[in-house]
Order: sequence, then structure tokens, then C-alpha cells
Amino acid sequence: MPIMFDIADDELQVFMPEAEEQLQKLEDGLMRLERSGADDELLQVIFRAAHTLKGAAGAIGHIRMTELTHAMETVLDGLRKGQYSTSPQMMDALLGSLDALRLLLEEVVTHEVSDVDHHVLVTALEINMENIAPEAPEASVSVPTAAPEPATGNGLQVVVDIDPASVASAARALQIMITLQGLGTLASHVPDAATIEAAKPCARFVGQMQTDKSPAEIEQALAWVSDVTRVAVVPAGQPLPEAAAPVAVAAQLPEPTPVKVKAPEPAGKSAAAPKPAAGEQTIRTTIERVNTLMNLTGELITDRNRLAQLRSSIEPKLRGDSLYEDLVQTTQHLARITDQLQEEVMRIRMLPISTAFNKFPRLVRDLAKATGKQIDLQMRGEDTELDRTVIEAISDPLIHLVRNSVDHGLEGPEARIAAGKSATGTVLLTARHEEGRIIVTVEDDGRGINVEAVKASAVRKGRLTEAEAAALSNDEAINLIFESGLSTARNVSNISGRGVGMDIVRSNIERLNGSIAIDTKPGEGTVFSVSLPLTLAIVPALLVKVNDNTMAVPLPSVVEALRVPKEQIKKINGRPVMRLRERVLPIVYLGEVLALNGGQRKPRAQEYVVAVRWGKLEMGLAVDRLIGEQELVIKTISSLIGDTPGTAGAAILGDGRVALIADVPGLFRLGGA
Repeated sequence: MPIMFDIADDELQVFMPEAEEQLQKLEDGLMRLERSGADDELLQVIFRAAHTLKGAAGAIGHIRMTELTHAMETVLDGLRKGQYSTSPQMMDALLGSLDALRLLLEEVVTHEVSDVDHHVLVTALEINMENIAPEAPEASVSVPTAAPEPATGNGLQVVVDIDPASVASAARALQIMITLQGLGTLASHVPDAATIEAAKPCARFVGQMQTDKSPAEIEQALAWVSDVTRVAVVPAGQPLPEAAAPVAVAAQLPEPTPVKVKAPEPAGKSAAAPKPAAGEQTIRTTIERVNTLMNLTGELITDRNRLAQLRSSIEPKLRGDSLYEDLVQTTQHLARITDQLQEEVMRIRMLPISTAFNKFPRLVRDLAKATGKQIDLQMRGEDTELDRTVIEAISDPLIHLVRNSVDHGLEGPEARIAAGKSATGTVLLTARHEEGRIIVTVEDDGRGINVEAVKASAVRKGRLTEAEAAALSNDEAINLIFESGLSTARNVSNISGRGVGMDIVRSNIERLNGSIAIDTKPGEGTVFSVSLPLTLAIVPALLVKVNDNTMAVPLPSVVEALRVPKEQIKKINGRPVMRLRERVLPIVYLGEVLALNGGQRKPRAQEYVVAVRWGKLEMGLAVDRLIGEQELVIKTISSLIGDTPGTAGAAILGDGRVALIADVPGLFRLGGA
């Protein structure tokens, strides 16, 4: 049976990002708490995140989520007050509850009840509170139990009437209960928790409580609950006067004041990260709207290029004419505005890569426990920004690379000590900008890749003969790990070892017009370097002519463009090559490898060669002519003509023609690299 909550579709667009943000703050904070120990500021941030999440869940009537966050909040409050200290068991219980909260949050979207038994988790948290000693061993402190401490203050009776027309009266009763629990000790209340959890209609909430708050403060707090029509607070034991005037909700609200929109902390920042500068304002919007804005900007860029082409075409005829000069000024102004608009839209789409990095502290913690290894995860460059679509696409490949480093790369404590290393291995995640691209590395100080073991595995699985394997260079042998089904793991585990994954990692990265390179040293460790474009929407490209076709080579892949006399191109083993400074550069004739115009080429005295790089490999693309650089809006064509090897999409040029965008990794494979 579907589960429903008191939230409209438009409210859901705000609720989900805010709830996910609080969950991320909880996870970041809990990981810091386990790693570095408690400090007052950190505990305050974690407690506030749990409290905010509890209030949000209560507002929509998600009772299981509310009860679980309340139990977590109670534990965190005890830590905050110094009543007890953390322990491995407590951290496991808190992190397990956090995982359950993510599943419970999905219910709001799917309307399907998950199999989370929140009562078991609440009990685990309560047991931890009962069994953990205070932080200061010399102090004589009684061990706290799960029951709330008796509150000092006045005994009051609180009566709250709920609008009979409310469509979620049980949710309102839950909000009232949570609010009163935050103001003191709620000794008893009608309806009870079981009735509220059953989502039965509730027209009135009556609670008995001990509190040091005044009746006016309680009325003020309850006035913010939706659908409340009356609040009355009287001393305990005193009957509620029949003539008690209803408390008008509007009268309890303060006068409206200008409110600055809170700028949310970027996901993945540490829980105690500095807040944005005062006065900075943000709004939440859907990614669909941002994508639409990006598409419109792309069309404007195409029109800008077209207008520049038209201006160049009519210049010989109208040069000196006043109307033409006006056209030139308008075209230049439009180009500047378009460039600024493109830059701003790109900034809107940009996110810090911390949104991808933030899951790794928890992932590495769990992997360390599963493998029995001691691991120190370090992250650098979390503020490096790139397009959110790239971040979303790179997340899974990075997870696999980190798991691979932990399981295959790092040795166990005993093996590390025997090798003269510290018992704790290090996994280092970094991100940086370099030449218009972003470079993400996953590095470990483990055993490194055993090249001979890789070759032996390839021979054993029939991928190579022994002679072919012996002829491979180290780099060529190492790249064999990207072959499907190839693994050097001695045992298959639930983490890795089946040879499934590294081939998918490379294909996913190449789908982003990226590349991956490996640098490894036996006994010292391995570095995986992933090179990615900053965005998938717009690409700076070098336009070239191939027969009668215009091709675009993504500029981040271009090393240099050369004009080479024909006699400098030689052949080795039947393949054309040229000498470029102190290295040999293989040559691929772009028209032939893509079979453009039948692949026929006219003989010429000199060749234009575009040197491109993919990972550690370089290759020269022989073309007929160099046209120039231009920013292009990428259009996918696979849905129209299917996947075309060597091409990554198309773009509309300023003169209205279509140019194919070269897929550099695909060209390396077509060229036999």
C-alpha cells in the first residue's frame, strides 16, 4: 500500500534538497567526529542538522523518520552536554541510523514503504546511551538512561486545537508533540504516540509538561504550527476555563521583517565550513531550468557565430558604409554580451567537486572495516569546480577507483610493516585545473601494479600469446587492466576481484571526452589520473578541413598543430610516423580512418598534422587544412544515426553547416594505438 505524506509536489522540490543537505552535514560531521574526536562547535553543527531534519520530517508527517532523528538528536545532545563519550559502537549505531534515514527519505518520493525497522535502530542508540561511561573518568556521574531527565520548572497543561478541515491533523499533532518536547519534559499527552503514528485524525492535543518556559513562550512556539486554531496554557491541575480566549495564530507571529535568503553551504564541505559572506543571497531552482537556460545560451552562441560569419561575408561590399559600421558595433556588442551570458550560465552549472568527494570518507571507513586495513584518506582541491553533469557522471568511476586502491593497492598492516612502511596506508584524492581541463587523481602508497602478473593473467585468459605479452612495454601491459574480465586478484571478494569494472571505468570516462592514465611503481604505490572537460555542453575546438568535410577536434586534447613537409613522414612496420622533437609520433590520416568521402586523398607536398594526446599516448591527425579555433555547442547524434566510431557529436557552424566533433579516444583505437 502506498505511503503518503503531507507535502505538495512544488514543496517537494524544496524539501528534498534541504533534507539531503542536512543528511550530508550529518555524515560529514559524524565522520569528523569519529576521526578527530568531539569539539563543541562540531557537535553543535551535527546536533543542529539532526534537529532540522527532525523538524522537516515532522512537518510532512513522516513519523518513522521523525522518531529516528529524535533518537539520534538525544544521543548527540548527550555528547554535546558531556554526559558520555563516543565509542566505536555508538558511531556504528549513528552511521547505521543515517543510512536508514536515506532510505526513509526515499519514501517521500517513491511512496513505497522501505524495509527499515527504525525501532531496532532506536533501541541500538538507547543501549549505547545506557552503556557508555562519561568522558571524565574521575568524575562521579550516574550513567544516563534512555528516559529523559526530569525537568525542573512549572507544571503546565497545554491544550491545542487543530483545524477540523486539516488534511494532515496527525502530522500537526506530531509537530506539536515535537515542539513541546523541545521546550521541556512532556510527561503525557493525548493522543499518545501510537495513535499519532497510526495517522488517525486528531482535533485536539492535550499535554502535561514540566518546563521553565512561560505560557506566552509556549504559545509563541506553537503558533508557528500550521492548522492550529487555538492554544491555551494553564497550570497543571487547573481546569481549562471555558471562556479561555482562542489564541489567534496571526497575532502570535512577529511583524514581518526583511529576510536574507540563507546561502546553503556547498554539499561536501566540512560541517563547520565557513558560511558565505554577509549579504550574499541564493535561491533554489531545478536543474531542468538551468539546462533549459544552457540550451538557449547555446543557440545564442550559434547565432553569434553565424552573425560574425555574415559580417565577414558582406564586409568587402559595404566597408565604409555607416550602416555597416553600425552593424559591426552591434555584432561586437552582442558577442561580448553572449560571452558574458555564457560565462554566468556556466558558473550556475558549476559545483565544487566536493559534491563527489564527500561520500568517500564514509566509503573508505566501511572498506577499512571490511578488509581489516588501516587507511588514512586525504582529499585536496575539493573547491575545484566543474559542470554538475560531469560531477554526476564521474562519481561512479571514482568510487570504483577508490575501492580498487583499497582492496588491490594497499597492503594489510602486517605486510606494510614487513615492507618497512607504516601500518596505516594512505589514499589521496586530488582535483585541480590544468590547461582548460580538470585532473582528478586517486593515489595510494600500496604495493603497486605487478606488471608480470597482469601479463600472466592476459595470457592465461587467452588475450595474448606469451610472445606478444613479452613484447609489451610496461605502459602497454598496465593498460591491460582495462580489458574486460582481466583481474590479478587472488581471491574474489564482495569488493573486487572479478575483473569487472575497470573497463567500465574507462568507457564511462571516455564517454565524457575524458581519459585515464596510470603511473605505478612496485612497492611504492599507484596513481590513477583522470582528465575531464570542465563542461559537456560547450567545447572549444580546432576546426579542420578533411576532404570536403569540416571536423572539430576538442582543443583540450590538442597538443599542437604543425605543417610538415611530405618527406618528413616515414613508415615503420607499414605505419606512417614522424619525428617530433625527441619522440616518434604515429600519424593517422583522419579522412581515411573515418572513411570521409570514400577516404580518398589528393597527393600534396606538405601535410597539416594536429598532435593530440590521450592519457600518456600521443598521435598526429593528418588533415587537409587548418581553419581556426571556435567554441561549439555539442549536439548528440547517436539517437539519429547510432554510435559512430571516432565521433563524439556534432555542432552547427556559423555558416549553418554541420561539423562532426572528433572523439579522440575513439580515434586512438581506430588508429591501432
